Amino acid sequence: MRLVVRALMLRPATLQKLFEQFVFRKALGAEARLLALRLLGADIGDDVFIGARVWVRHPKNLTIGDGTSFHGTVCIDSCEHVRFGRQVLVNDDATFLTGEHDVNSSTFATTGEPLTVGDYAWLTQKIIVLPGANIGEGAVVGAGSVVTRPVEPYTVVAGNPARKIASRERKPYRYS
Repeated sequence: MRLVVRALMLRPATLQKLFEQFVFRKALGAEARLLALRLLGADIGDDVFIGARVWVRHPKNLTIGDGTSFHGTVCIDSCEHVRFGRQVLVNDDATFLTGEHDVNSSTFATTGEPLTVGDYAWLTQKIIVLPGANIGEGAVVGAGSVVTRPVEPYTVVAGNPARKIASRERKPYRYS
């Protein structure tokens, strides 16, 4: 408990540097991880779970809705704003990107687009979501998918690149 109190009293830059380390995130515990992210500028709702293997770049650009859960290894590279809606379930080995380098730039310039994941979305294992590939409410992204463009609400997508394979019932889902 002393570690938690002392860590959360650090300057934001120091806390951010420590938060990049898995051992530190694990030592903090679930509640303190949420508090640390809030102190670093993230807007996090109620009843949110963020596992120790969740890494966030630029937490100040992150919004997470009520009841959302992140399990396993998750990378949220929020160079631009990233918003996860309510009751979103993110499984192991998911990567969310908002920035990339222009391959034709002689200076390796970066470009980026914000990313939104709608309420009740379910993002399964080993997925990559690229900048601007917003995921609609109630959508499901199948295992091993690379999402390169927006996903319509209540659509099931899979593959590389992810394509529509089914539709989902339109109702509120609750992941617990």
